[in-house]
Amino acid sequence: MPRSKHVLFPVDYSPRCIGAIPYARYLLRTPGARLTTLYAVPIPFYPPEVAWPGPVPVQEEDLGAAKLALEAFNRKQFASLADAGAIRAVSDSGDPAAAIIGFAENNDVDLIMMPTHGYGPFRSFLLGSVTAKVLHDARCPVWTSAHAGDPGVGDHLPIRSIICAIDTKKEDAGVLQFAKGVAKDEGAQLRIVHAYPSIDARPEKYTDQELEHALAESARQELSTMLQVAGLEVPVVVEGGKVAEVIRDAVSHFDADLVIIGRGALHETFGRLRTNVYSIVRDSPAPVLSF
Repeated sequence: MPRSKHVLFPVDYSPRCIGAIPYARYLLRTPGARLTTLYAVPIPFYPPEVAWPGPVPVQEEDLGAAKLALEAFNRKQFASLADAGAIRAVSDSGDPAAAIIGFAENNDVDLIMMPTHGYGPFRSFLLGSVTAKVLHDARCPVWTSAHAGDPGVGDHLPIRSIICAIDTKKEDAGVLQFAKGVAKDEGAQLRIVHAYPSIDARPEKYTDQELEHALAESARQELSTMLQVAGLEVPVVVEGGKVAEVIRDAVSHFDADLVIIGRGALHETFGRLRTNVYSIVRDSPAPVLSF
């Protein structure tokens, strides 16, 4: 994990949130690091049969009660760290995603931790609006927990194996350097994974495999150049297929503890990987750190 100085950890008291706490504690091992927990008090909801009375502001006592509950949560989950002043509780109101982004931009947050929710046979296919908005709007790195499966950390701490998934565009040079730094800090094995569009993924099915071979070889050459520039000598995996599926399979095969991807500005055209950020986060068996 990056050596972050100020981590924002939105709290909703769910099992997924509790399951991510070991990661939050792990981040606080960095000297001088601090963590802010944030809870957004929801705006009152009125069912369709009730006349809408107009905007109803959250009362100060509601925010105060929410902060007291969050402070108690901090003391229980972080013990001496909370007593030492490394943990701060903040309550806000309204849209949770807006509260998270607003706080991060105004308080020098350099990492947002977002436990995702994937319960049930249908919800596991959905990322969740709050997580999606934060991934779209945040300007700092965002850590997301493994979306499907058990809400706990599993065997992903300490971090010993990292996969960095990249395109072959110049924007990914920064992602490589970021991944290089994280791997060095953790003493972890770093592998590079690239997914190119396979023949079977195209609208027309080609019988000639020369095109697929050319795509793979071109990707390997471009990746080799990028790694030389980054000063990296690490294993490289180049596979054809859907981006999220290639990354998911690589995580399982290499028993990776963390996936690092470039998120960039999701509304801009930065390549196949960035347009698949939501599906990567949703399908990865390990936490994803998007840069």
